[in-house]
Amino acid sequence: MKQPTITVIIGGNTYSLCADDIESIRNLPDSDRQQLISLLKAVNQQVPLTTAPANKAADRADTSPDTTTGTLAGDAPDYESTKPERLGGGDVDALMAQLIHEEKSKQNPGLTRQTIYKFAIWFAVIVILLILVL
Repeated sequence: MKQPTITVIIGGNTYSLCADDIESIRNLPDSDRQQLISLLKAVNQQVPLTTAPANKAADRADTSPDTTTGTLAGDAPDYESTKPERLGGGDVDALMAQLIHEEKSKQNPGLTRQTIYKFAIWFAVIVILLILVL
C-alpha cells in the first residue's frame, strides 16, 4: 500500500516526503532532518494525551445507567479530570456518535402497526358497546 506524500516546510525549505520514497528522505540536510525528528518525537509524545480524554469518556459512557436516579452508577462525574486536554477531531466524532446512540436507545419506539391495530380494535369495541347500550 502506497503511503501518502507529506509536504513539510523546515527553515523556509519545502520538502515533499513519503515513507516509501527513501531517496527523498536521504536528500534532507542533516539539520533539517534533526528538526523533523524532534518534531515527530513531540507529536508521538502527545498521542497518548489526546486519546486519553476520549477513552475516559467512552469508558464512562459504557457504564450502566442507574434507573432509579437517572445518573451513571458510581460517584459523581469528575469534571476536572476531563477539562485539561482537548479532544481531537476524530475523538469528538466518536464521542458524539456514542452519545447519539445512547440517546436513541433511551427513546420510546414510535407507533407500530400492532399499536395501531390495538387502538382500532378498542375503538370498534367501544363504538359497538355504545350502539348496543343506546
